[in-house]
Amino acid sequence: MEKNFKPNTDLFGWYAEIKTNFNQEMFLYKVISCIESNAYCDIPILYNSEPTLHKDMTTVLKVICCGIDETKVERVALKDCRLINPKEVTA
Repeated sequence: MEKNFKPNTDLFGWYAEIKTNFNQEMFLYKVISCIESNAYCDIPILYNSEPTLHKDMTTVLKVICCGIDETKVERVALKDCRLINPKEVTA
């Protein structure tokens, strides 16, 4: 991650691969915002995962699961994701 990263602006429209379900399969999520928080879902994301409080503040992505449920916004720690530049994703 770049040194001059700015939460809420620099990652909108990027994608993130995140471990999902019990088999920890990688799913593609779209980043809608980035915040600092201590409330986020633990990985792997499971059906009906809810954010839990963690001890320390960290960079958190708000994401939607592409093609699966684009109405539910999940919160995940940036450290648990593999970011993908939107220019690298083919339709």
